[in-house]
Amino acid sequence: MSSLWGDVKRIEEDIETLEKLKIDILMMIDFPLWNRLTNAMQGICKCYVDFIKNENELGILEDLYEEEKYRHIRKSELLSYMEEIKLNIKVYIKDRNEILKDFSEEKIKEFQDIYIKISELEQKRLQIMQLINMKYE
Repeated sequence: MSSLWGDVKRIEEDIETLEKLKIDILMMIDFPLWNRLTNAMQGICKCYVDFIKNENELGILEDLYEEEKYRHIRKSELLSYMEEIKLNIKVYIKDRNEILKDFSEEKIKEFQDIYIKISELEQKRLQIMQLINMKYE
């Protein structure tokens, strides 16, 4: 159990480090654009995570459903969700790119990677916390 708490602590430290990097980059843009940029970056992250989840589920449909018709129905649903995500992410990317137009593609990618990594770490922390709570129940 203490090892799980240690994992949570390390994850929180990593998140804190990434948050500082994020603030360093935010300091390079005008303050009034921070909220808009943060919304765009978080929107991209959410779309990215949702797309990956759907993609992963597509890869294991045969394990989830014995009957072909149910696999086909779920596959159609997942592909539809993925198309919707592709449309939604374009709005966020356009907004992000408009705000960061003076930055290089490399810097934009670096910034987006920070947001994605924070999102992944927060998800991992949540999963560990749920596991810890299950052990106490």
